[in-house]
Amino acid sequence: MSYFIVTFDTEVKNEVLKALKSVPGVAINGVPLANGTVHVKTVTRSLDDESAAVHAMEDIFGVIDVRWIEK
Repeated sequence: MSYFIVTFDTEVKNEVLKALKSVPGVAINGVPLANGTVHVKTVTRSLDDESAAVHAMEDIFGVIDVRWIEK
């Protein structure tokens, strides 16, 4: 399980959050902030699945950046 901060365009906030919820192995781990960030965690069984989940988050329209954070 890894934690990430996803930065997104606030004009498409609802679409981004809906898309994040639909990515397999990704769980939103907090409330979206007004500055366009949200904390998420991956809940996958293998590194390949986690890598696929991160790439899927990066490919969402409106996502600006996905950064790993240490917890």
